[in-house]
Amino acid sequence: MMLPDDLMTTPETARYLAAAHGIRVTSGALRTRRCLGLDGPEFLRVGRSVFYSRASVDQYASVAVSGPMRATRESTISTALESGAA
Repeated sequence: MMLPDDLMTTPETARYLAAAHGIRVTSGALRTRRCLGLDGPEFLRVGRSVFYSRASVDQYASVAVSGPMRATRESTISTALESGAA
């Protein structure tokens, strides 16, 4: 099995998210999200090692960062409207 050349370790991914996307997250937070199945970039497991591809990290970052808002409650309202709860 050939692995892509753009694979990053968890600490490298945390640094990349901060440098390339302005998303400050620790490698511990990425590890916790991965273990609990919370939001986070897709990853590959090779034996006991975990790797993130640059493409999956970039895709995660594009979804994780919201557009401009006037108030923090806008995201709650738009989510409720999209789900039909409001």
